Formats: sequence, C-alpha cells, structure tokens
Amino acid sequence: MKIALLGGAGAMGRVTLHDLLDSPDVKEVLVGDINLDAATNLIESLGDPRLEAASVDVRDVEGTAEIVRGCDVLINSTQYYFNMEVMRASLLAGVHYLDLGGLFHMTRKQMSLDEDFKKAGILAVLGCGSTPGITNVMARYAADRLEEVESVDIKIGAVDFTESEALFSTPYSIDTVLDECVMSPWIYDGDQWVELPPFSGGEEIQFPAPIGLNTAHYTIHSEVATFPLSFKTKGIRRATFRLALPSDFIRTVKTLVDLNLADDTPRNVRGVQVKPRDVLVSVLTPLAASNGAVPNDCDCLRVEVAGKRGGRAVHYTMESIIYPKVEWRASAGAYDTGVPPSIIAQMMARGDIPERGVLNPEQCVPAVPFFEALAERGIHMDAITRERLA
Repeated sequence: MKIALLGGAGAMGRVTLHDLLDSPDVKEVLVGDINLDAATNLIESLGDPRLEAASVDVRDVEGTAEIVRGCDVLINSTQYYFNMEVMRASLLAGVHYLDLGGLFHMTRKQMSLDEDFKKAGILAVLGCGSTPGITNVMARYAADRLEEVESVDIKIGAVDFTESEALFSTPYSIDTVLDECVMSPWIYDGDQWVELPPFSGGEEIQFPAPIGLNTAHYTIHSEVATFPLSFKTKGIRRATFRLALPSDFIRTVKTLVDLNLADDTPRNVRGVQVKPRDVLVSVLTPLAASNGAVPNDCDCLRVEVAGKRGGRAVHYTMESIIYPKVEWRASAGAYDTGVPPSIIAQMMARGDIPERGVLNPEQCVPAVPFFEALAERGIHMDAITRERLA
C-alpha cells in the first residue's frame, strides 16, 4: 500500500510516519509538507527507501491532488483549518481520506461532502487521532452493547513531568490549544446543541495516577458534533467533552487569552495591520521546542456512556492510560494522536472498512480490531460496566 502523509514533518505527522514504517504492508510513504527542507531532513534521518518527500501547499487543491494521485490513502496531519481543501484534493485524486479532527465547526462543514465522496466511491473518516479518534471508537464499543444510549460524556486528563529547558511547551498544536480556550464550547442537551462560555462547566475529576485530581472544563470538540447524529437512533440526549490539561499550563494560556494575545482581529501597529494571534504563535512555537528532552507525560482518555439494556440502566466507563514512546521522542499526547491515523489508514487500504462517503470513526471503524491494534502498540483499553439489577 502507498500512503500520502501531508503535514508529515510536523509533531503528530512524525509519529504517524514512525508507525507506518513499522508495518511491512506499507510499501511507500509520500511525506508532503509545505516545508520541503523539514520533510527531506526527516526522511534522511530515517534512512528508509520507502520514503519520498514532496513540497505541498494544501491551499493549492489541484496541485495537491496531482501529488497524491495514485496513493491508496491520504492522511491529513495539517492544521485543521485546511481540512476542506485537503478533502477536495482527495476527491480530485480519487484517494481515501482521513484527518485528525475539525474542532466541531469544521467537522460539520466537512460532512457536507458526503454525497461527493459516495459518488467518487471513496471514504473520508473525520477525526482519527486520540480525541477525536480513539474516544469515538470507545463510545461505539459501549453503544453497540446498549439498546438505548442516553448520554456520552468524554473526560480527558493529562499531566507532564518532562524536564525541559523549553520556556513554554504544549501537548499539541499551539493554534489548536488557543482555539480550544478562545472558542465557545458546545454541548448537546436534550434535542439541541447549546453554546456555552469558554472555561465553563468546571468539574473536579479523579483520574488514575499519575494524573490524579484535576479540574476539567467544557471544551469545543468534534465528538459533540458527531455523537448526536451517530447515536440518534438509540435516543441519545446528551453529549459533552471536558478537558483537564496541567493546571500550570492552563493558567499560562488563560493569561495569554485574557490579555487578548490570542485575538485574531487585525490591529494597526505603527501603520501595519497585525493579528496578535499571529505574533503570539510565531513567538511561542520556537519556545515550545523540546530541545531533545525525554518526554515524561501521561494522558487519560475516559468515555462514559449511559443507557439501557433489557430495560435496566447500564453505565459503561471506557478508559485508556497512555505513556510516551520514548524511543521516538514522542510524548503521550503525540503518541496517542499520531498512531491511530496509521492504524485506520492501513485498515482503509486493506479494505477492512467497506463504507463510502464521509463518516466519523464511531460509524465505521471496527472497535475490537482497532483496540487490538492499539494494544500491540502499548495502548490498552479497559471497560468497566455498572448495571442496575433491580
């Protein structure tokens, strides 16, 4: 199989690339990036003859389509802002597509291409990282074992003990972190989506060690956009997403947000139109470099699904604890985000997912084979069931 990996020189793309190269079924990987030097240097450092580098500007839809044509699957690891352009390139090239998520609003836009992908006879799977991605399939596993689904609540915890000289570090894209803190979170309540203020819905949650007790807040996420559609026939009434990042990190980001440094509105600065957000990201990105530090963090993915089976109330708690992949210099957050796209892309290329159109992981990714593939990579899944007997 031949895989196109766009954004392959980025933090998450590098993890996906490592995992692809660990599979003997993967015969070729096209590593596309807007920074050709970064992609080339990465390939040279790995020294694998299956790799090829390409300069790709995903804003050029036709040019991107020409580059990826002939591949079996296109993995989009670029910033989610470009998801629609990359999907259209995938359509033009007739190549299966997957990405890391669209942060609610983008995901809803992407679903509008469902008929186009069906007509082209190809599949697009939206949100194939850790969350969205692993969390979606966790929800699917529990929902399949219930006759009715009343609610799905996602709760993510993280802690980072990495000793680094970096003045600022982030578990994933700085732009995405800022969006999660600035953009209003949405929940599904009753029969409608409800918009809430940023940092609302604070809840003290006891996560397993080494994370422990932490405060999680509602955060904008694509699972809340897709679960009410995917589990509609089972009567879902609530879907929520809460995120608990390390408290020191949240305080720092919240301060930057409160100072309007994450604002995307242009300001006149000495006669030049400047977006504070652009300046902030450009300053923080080099500061966040790991400088070769050994990652020492931990993620907890928890999905709680409540419903009924045989008329009795049943509550599933799906949980996974993830640690770094030290030999890849991959943090827990990068590892659990970068590995699933490789697994799902290989499933798509082998024909293990026969559906066509635009779907979300909970609609098409087979849960047990996916969990087994994760377990082979040291990411294990627990399911705790509580059932009311009388």
